[in-house]
Amino acid sequence: ERRFEELQESWEDTFLPRAELIESHDPKPVYLQRLQKLIDWEAIRASGLKLVVDPLFGSAREYLDHILLENEVAVDVIHNTRDPYFGGYAPDCTSENLSRLRDVMRRSGAGLGLSTDGDGDRFGILDHGARMCDSSQTIALILDYLARRRGLRGGVGFTIATSGLVNAVARAHDLDLVETAVGFKNFGPLLVDGTLEFAGEESAGLAWNKHLPERDGVLACLLAAEMVAVEGKTMAELGLDLTARVGVFSFRRTQIPLTDRTREIYERRVAQDWSDVNGFKITDVDRRDGLKLIFEGGSWILIRIAGTEPKIRLYAEGRSSDERRHLMHLVRQFFSQRRS
Repeated sequence: ERRFEELQESWEDTFLPRAELIESHDPKPVYLQRLQKLIDWEAIRASGLKLVVDPLFGSAREYLDHILLENEVAVDVIHNTRDPYFGGYAPDCTSENLSRLRDVMRRSGAGLGLSTDGDGDRFGILDHGARMCDSSQTIALILDYLARRRGLRGGVGFTIATSGLVNAVARAHDLDLVETAVGFKNFGPLLVDGTLEFAGEESAGLAWNKHLPERDGVLACLLAAEMVAVEGKTMAELGLDLTARVGVFSFRRTQIPLTDRTREIYERRVAQDWSDVNGFKITDVDRRDGLKLIFEGGSWILIRIAGTEPKIRLYAEGRSSDERRHLMHLVRQFFSQRRS
């Protein structure tokens, strides 16, 4: 502490720039060149698919829209100017934040809306009719498409919070599965060393190691556009086809504030022994990242503390929408006044 005070007293508040220490680098040309080789641009053009792109004033502006325009794809672009306030709201690909994208799609008759978040690593997709697509189903559809059409045969990474639909697709194509705790950082080394070819997480993160060993919202949007163009179907139609082959998986995530009270309940729930929950027989308990209870038939619930904000995430997946709603009600009851 004494040494710190000495340094503080002797510190000169003077900044002398040293040009020799500064090096600039523009990743855009190499990045777009790689995407140019990965995507079937002819299929997108030939389909006549009209797109609307919304980068939400984020870092993907002049990337996703740029490459689509360069390839003469019919596209309208919104929110692609520099705005450090992101239009006055958090640049997340939520249904509420994509209301302008929805309006432009309806006015223009576009078949697909593509959005990326503030730093471009997550995606949001609006289907024909401006319907918001579930991110877990989108990841599963893209995985299925790559396995059927693009020769994907490598391992598939998913987190304990990822929908079982992704697992079902991987098993249907006889692909190796690797499960990790939540966090895309767990996939990076496995994508680099070839253990994984594809990885997905429920918070709209997708990676294909033909491109980057990290999630990329621009790639996800382009693969979705290629898939819709090649298959000649809407995302909803593709989703129905997929569930007819691998089954129904109804997934939902929500959250509650992390307070002293909810933390105490959370820690108690994680530590306690479990055999069943209101008649749902438990077949497995996973405490790698919070508490995940897996039930007979493959449904599950998960509670975990978010790593980026003071929230507790609540997850539920059932083999029907009714079962999912019931499970989400049960997991909410974990933190109710009456049960706590």
